[in-house]
Amino acid sequence: MVLAPNGRNMRTVHIVESGPPEEVLEIRDRPRPDPGPGEVRLEVRACALQHADVFARTGHPEIEDEFPKRPGTEMAGVVDEVGDAVDGWSPGDRVNVYHHVSCGACEFCERGEQTMCPHDRKFGSDFPGGLAEYVAVPAANLEPVPEHVDMETAAAWPSSFTTAWRMLVSGGGSNRASRR
Repeated sequence: MVLAPNGRNMRTVHIVESGPPEEVLEIRDRPRPDPGPGEVRLEVRACALQHADVFARTGHPEIEDEFPKRPGTEMAGVVDEVGDAVDGWSPGDRVNVYHHVSCGACEFCERGEQTMCPHDRKFGSDFPGGLAEYVAVPAANLEPVPEHVDMETAAAWPSSFTTAWRMLVSGGGSNRASRR
């Protein structure tokens, strides 16, 4: 076990190659991440898996994955630590994490269609996912979770709401101007 510089480790789940779960999933000890500028460290309470997570584990002929990888596209939890240049979030806040990290400046992002951003990256694919005790995530990707909502439900919100949002924006023609 490699000890973290801050003396605090966490447990994570990694996929080491495609195959049956009993053969390719490993529990590993890793250093807890420290949040960078604009990030928070989240204590993960629930994690939802998406098709990309399943394809990485089972293998998919059209997808080339690099291993090992930490799955967990969607997550919810409690803010544990706040990095520099983060406003509006405090330790103890209940949040979920929007799984798309987009550029914020392209034509798609300007229209509110971040999932179409050519620079889009996702947790579990491009970044380590939420199957860990802690994860550092951009504060801009957080949404508050009300006290009456359980964390399992909150972890599943991003994909569900993204699908509905895309229908409003693409199918219904809504945009930032129509919010007013």
